[in-house]
Amino acid sequence: MTVFVVNPRAAHGRTASRWARLEASLLRLGLSGEVRFTEGPGHARHLTAQALSEGARRVVAVGGDGTIHEVMNGFFDDRQPRSPEATLGILPTGTGGDLIRTLGIPRDPLKAAEHLLSGRQSLFDVGRAEFVGADGHRTVRHFVNIAEAGLGGAAVDRINRGSKVLGGFLTFLAGTLHAFATYQPGVMSIAFDDEAPLEGRAWNVVVGNGRYFGGGMHILPEARMDDGLFDVMVVGDVSRAALFRNVAAIYRGTHLSEPGVAFRRAREVRVRCARPLLLDLDGEAPGTTDAHFSIMPQVLRLSV
Repeated sequence: MTVFVVNPRAAHGRTASRWARLEASLLRLGLSGEVRFTEGPGHARHLTAQALSEGARRVVAVGGDGTIHEVMNGFFDDRQPRSPEATLGILPTGTGGDLIRTLGIPRDPLKAAEHLLSGRQSLFDVGRAEFVGADGHRTVRHFVNIAEAGLGGAAVDRINRGSKVLGGFLTFLAGTLHAFATYQPGVMSIAFDDEAPLEGRAWNVVVGNGRYFGGGMHILPEARMDDGLFDVMVVGDVSRAALFRNVAAIYRGTHLSEPGVAFRRAREVRVRCARPLLLDLDGEAPGTTDAHFSIMPQVLRLSV
């Protein structure tokens, strides 16, 4: 059984108006299944978990990066897959498209449907994040693309509270530049596996499974989604002017060699700060530090 979890609010509600036509096109291609529409934040996760408990063999996320994030979370119960043989599929219809860049899935949903019909599947790593939720309690959530703490979390929080009418690239660029201008870095303690932690003033920590975030920023150009390791970038004690100078380098993926940027690979990353730092998980802002990120190797079966 295939279940389509459709976020009608994706792309400013355009997914709702386009779904009937898209579904008809999918049927002509020979791709069919039960359709379940989300009704608000967090609902995609619930719908996915329910579908898997009912025996679904494939759940297809229809929306943007946020929808994919929620659907993927429905595949897991803390550290265990709910249905190890079930497959996650993606039909991109949202504003963002950072995960599909790494995966090589076309942005056009009908072309992406051809990937689903091909039957090609691969196992990918998933990140597990333990952090302080909005209710002040310890919370666990998973991420498939990228997590970050600090400046990036502040940018995503602002972006998600506003409009994305300008599209992914301009929306995220504007949000990032605003954060560059207004965010105040904190004194962090960042530990990688069993190493002694890096400590000092830092702007941002990016813990990556994928390569892109923020509407096309090539933030971790060598990351692999199946190697059992995070790629981790720390932007340390650099000037605000240096942040602005390196915007183009971030989109090109040439920023890792810039002064003040540290790079590591690790299975676990712990981030602490005296003041709570906003988090970003796959473009969502679910809580704050202290945070513990750990890799779950090759636990997600994904149509590619």
